[in-house]
Amino acid sequence: MSADYYGRLEQGRSPQPSTQLLAQNAMARDLLGGVCTVSEHGRNVVWRWFTDPSARDAYAPEEHEHHSRLHVADLRAAYARRGKDAAATRLVTRLRAASDEFTRLWNLHEAGVLRGNRMRVRHPSVGEFELGCEVLASPAADQRLFVFTAPPGSPSVELLERLRAVAV
Repeated sequence: MSADYYGRLEQGRSPQPSTQLLAQNAMARDLLGGVCTVSEHGRNVVWRWFTDPSARDAYAPEEHEHHSRLHVADLRAAYARRGKDAAATRLVTRLRAASDEFTRLWNLHEAGVLRGNRMRVRHPSVGEFELGCEVLASPAADQRLFVFTAPPGSPSVELLERLRAVAV
């Protein structure tokens, strides 16, 4: 699905997505976890990463530290960019209170905007595979779309095809 099409869907300016597209989105949600909740912080990926152990289930344990550092560095960059506004300050304060790991990493003062990443993802039905992730940001950088792809020709392509079959 293109970022433009997704944006039109979110704004109600496009026809209903196909059954295949809905199945693919459901597969991604099931694999990486849904983040659309009612609570202010419950829909925040960083909050979930540091406060809900199940948020890490799909990721290879030996990569958890790497992902933790990426999350904190990206949040620190956003925090600085937003001028330490009330919502960002509240999130950081709550994370520091909730997670010793977050506090340790926050105190390193690493900052960096997440533009892309490679990750190994685990799924109970098909096993572990590699995904590339590209981050597309809105002009104001207040919304981001994460696009996940398997490296062309890699075994991960076949595993994703198997996962699609399981999801349908």
